[in-house]
Formats: sequence, structure tokens, C-alpha cells
Amino acid sequence: MKKNVLDLSSNSILPKEFLSILDDIADEIRPNYVNFISDLNLKYKNDIDWILTDLSSRNTPNCPLFENICKLELIKRLSSNNQINEVITNCPFFYKSIVKNLNNKLIIIDESKIIVTFFKILKNNLKKFIVLFYSYLSRFLISKIVRIKTLLGNKRSIIILESIIYENSFDNFVFKDRHYPGLLENTTETEKSTIFILPYYYGIWDFFKLFKKLKKTKTNFLIPENFLKFSDYYYAFFSFFRLSRKIKKIKNIKFNTMDVTDLVLDSYYKNIISIGSCEGIIRNRLIKRLKSKGVKIKKFIQWFENQPINKGTIISLKTHYPNTNITGHIGIFTSPNVIGLYPSKQELDCDLLPDEIAVIGKNLASLIKVYCPDLKTLISPAFRFQDLLIPKSSNRLSKKFTILIILPIFKIDYTMILNLFGLVNTQISDYNLLIKTHPGSNHNFVSKILSDNNLIDYITNKNIQDALASSNLVITSASSSALESVFSGKPTLLISNGSSVLKNPIPSNISSNLYSVCYNLDDIVNKIKYFMSLSNQQIIDLQKLSNFNITDYIEPNTLSATQRFLGLDKSAIKNE
Repeated sequence: MKKNVLDLSSNSILPKEFLSILDDIADEIRPNYVNFISDLNLKYKNDIDWILTDLSSRNTPNCPLFENICKLELIKRLSSNNQINEVITNCPFFYKSIVKNLNNKLIIIDESKIIVTFFKILKNNLKKFIVLFYSYLSRFLISKIVRIKTLLGNKRSIIILESIIYENSFDNFVFKDRHYPGLLENTTETEKSTIFILPYYYGIWDFFKLFKKLKKTKTNFLIPENFLKFSDYYYAFFSFFRLSRKIKKIKNIKFNTMDVTDLVLDSYYKNIISIGSCEGIIRNRLIKRLKSKGVKIKKFIQWFENQPINKGTIISLKTHYPNTNITGHIGIFTSPNVIGLYPSKQELDCDLLPDEIAVIGKNLASLIKVYCPDLKTLISPAFRFQDLLIPKSSNRLSKKFTILIILPIFKIDYTMILNLFGLVNTQISDYNLLIKTHPGSNHNFVSKILSDNNLIDYITNKNIQDALASSNLVITSASSSALESVFSGKPTLLISNGSSVLKNPIPSNISSNLYSVCYNLDDIVNKIKYFMSLSNQQIIDLQKLSNFNITDYIEPNTLSATQRFLGLDKSAIKNE
């Protein structure tokens, strides 16, 4: 018998036709997966340690369960059609799942070594343990040394705006908010004085340097370390011990007809120490501390991705500030396969969601309700994307064809893009290249991959709008930048990472003439050659398509829209 092998080991690349089937499976089973997690959550609905897990939150970028269930279904379909007769894996949990569900149909090869797997899981969790320990200890001790003050005045009622702080968020001690540019410009000085930014630190190692910047900036910051106690960090840090005692009770977990108990355990053990879960508990304790200090909160605006940090905050706000309005702001474009971002009915029923979800375009309101029709929504300005509303030039700005690579945040995605593009240079010439890195990615690791592929010299410091303006073609992956590119009238290539479900952020009703999905090197090369051959008139036609779609997805930043978003417009009407 001829061997037809499906290799699902860690570094394998799936054939294009299998990746396409995998994407179709993801589309089919997403609703069932949401219901599956909802049912699982009901068993632990009063347990905050469970609620604040990536598994419970359906956080697919950090939790492999959905991906693994899709692959288990892929094996089932391919074997039933006699397209494969052998499967290779190097995950013992996945191996056990295949054996339980499909053992009679396949040759199953387990390349994993239990000891090696154990130490790999231990190493990864130990690394996160060290990161957490360093982060919490640094934050606590250095904040006491620098002594940043949170100036709340006479305990007046304030608006808290949660935003993400990166290493490059300050320019000469002036805070440059990547997520809410232009927001404060539509407020009076009196209103501005009541708005406090609650930072979430992302990829920060030098807290001494950061806290010095926070101390000198004129922006109102609500510094968590001014209120948190050492016991709060301790409680968060050891949450995984409390959960470990409960996870052992998980048995006989079914998804449709398949036994996925081992896949659930795999998802848990690979993420025993979760930075997101610990941050969720920290936020939960912070709200409690704010209440004990007499801080009055009129409105709380979350940067909302429906992750543990969001849920931890919401639970505490609804306990200690029951009359405070909570708005969850989705300020990005995202893929349906980032399932957790789409709230579920179970989360609404268990009071784990904000009072309203703010989306950045009117066509996004219905999309976000796909699993929860009763969700209340609000249309907010698309603060990050206002430049996309500026009319675009209908001519190429560069005489030489320019390719812009916008790297996503996830390691598996940007690694594949850079490795593939390192090979593109051997087949295509006579073009300019720009590479835009993600501010939240590991810069040392990105630099290494760039160097390995001889691409390090192409990094650009241009902002995203200027980089888009000077490009003819954009290459990216699971990133809001894909939609930014499309809305800018730029032909866009979405690159599959070759081993998992595609996280395409472009809504299905946007013309597919504006973008293409590439699964391998041949796809990329052929598409680049095609777009290099387009005439100016064809470029103009593409730009017209983008102009037709953009106003449905990008809400202008107007005075009334900003005031409504901040809860300063008493006449504002919510869309329900």
C-alpha cells in the first residue's frame, strides 16, 4: 500500500490543499466550539481562577484547543476519503486523541518522547514563571523607588481609559497613544482632567526607565502600583496552584462525537502559568483597592479583546462599582478564528461582559454579535485608522515597484512570512522592499530571523500610513494591517503560516479582488508577478473598490462621536 502521510509534527508544513480544507473545517465548527466552551464553563462558573484562563476565554492565539480539534477533524475527513493512511505527531496528548477516536483507520506514529515533552512543557512554563516573577517584583519595587503620584484631586468622579503601553510609547516624555490617537483633542480641558489612562504594560523589561517617563509626562495616568499591595501580586502569581487541583477532575470531555479530554489537558498543561490569567487577577484586585481608597469611577473603558484581563476587571467592577458604566472597546479588525473576541451568550448570562461593546464601524456591529445577538453595541471613532479616510492618490508614487511587508505580532506567522520571502528574492528582482515590524513582538527574535534571511537592512521606521502610501503591494498575515492595506487601495497578500488555521481579518463581503491568500512560495511568487504587471488603470480600479467599502468600516473621529464614546454626551443613544 502506498503511504499517504499527514505530518502534524511541530515544524511540518501542510500541503496547500490540506490547509484549505483545514480553513473550511474551522468555518464549520466555530459555532459548535463556542457552545462547547460555554458548556464547559458552566461547570466552573463561580470559579474566578477557571474563568480567567485562556481556555475559558476561547483565546485561540494562546490556547491550542480549537486548532487541535480542527486538525483532529481534518484527520477524520482525510482518512475517510482515503487521502491519508498514516499520521505523524510529536505531541503525546494529540497522539492519545487520535488513538481514542481514529485508531482503527490509521497508522499513527508518535515521534514524541515523554521525557522530552515533559521537560519542554516545564521549560516553557518556567520561562513564563521567571518573566512573571521579574515583572511583578520590578513593578512593585521600582514604583516605590521612583514614587509616581496619581493625582486624583478631591476624590472626584473620573473616567478610566485602559490603553497598552509599549517601549516606544513615549517621545521626549510625551505619551503617544498607539490605540487612541486624537481622542483627547475632542475634549475640553475640564473634561480632559477627569480622564485617566490605566496602562497595561506590554513587552516592557526596563520598568525604571518606564516609570521615569510616566513620572515626567503631563498625561493623566492611573498607576496601578500606587494602589496594589504585595499580597495582590502573590495571590495572582500562585493562581495556577489553585487551578491545578481542579483541572485533574476533567474527564470524558466530548466535542460532537469525539473524545477531546486529552486535548483539553494539553491546552491546560502547556499554559499552566498564564501571564494573561495573572494579569486578570491583578486587575481584579486593583479595582478592589481603588474602591477601598475612595476612588469614584464614572465610566471605565476597556481595551477589549474578551481575554482574562478583561474578565478580571469586569467581575471586580460589577462587584465594587455596580453603578459604573463599562464600555469594552474593540479598536482593531480581527479574524473570526480569533474566536474569543466574539462574546458568547453564556458570557452575557454570567455577567462577564461590559455594559456595551464599542466597535469602530457600523458594519462591524452585526459581526461582533454572531454568538450573542442581545449584545449592546456602540459605534465609536476608529481612532487608529483616521488616515484611511483621506482620499488616496490614483497613481503609483514610486517609479520602482515597492513591496511592503507588515509583520504580525505572532511568532509563527512572522517567521513563516520572513522565511518564505527570503526565498522570493531568488525568483523575483527589480523591486524595492520595506519591512514594518510590530511594536509588540520580540525585537531580538525578529532581528535574528531578518538577519538569517538577509532582510535586516529593509526595516523601515516610517509610520504605517506613510509606509502604505509609498508601497504598491502589501504582504502580511493575521493583522489589522491587512484591512488597513485593503482600505488604502493596496493589493494585499495574506500569508498562511503553513501549519494552522488562517486568521483572516478581512470581512467576507469585501471584494476578493483586493487581496489574495497565499499558502506557499509558488502562490507568493505568482501573485507578486501578477500585481507587478498591473497597469495604472487597473490600480485605479482597485482603489475604487476600496473606496466603496471603507466608510462602512471606519467611523470618523468627530466631536459628537468622541463625546458619546467617553460618556460625556448625555443625549447619546446606544445601538442595541
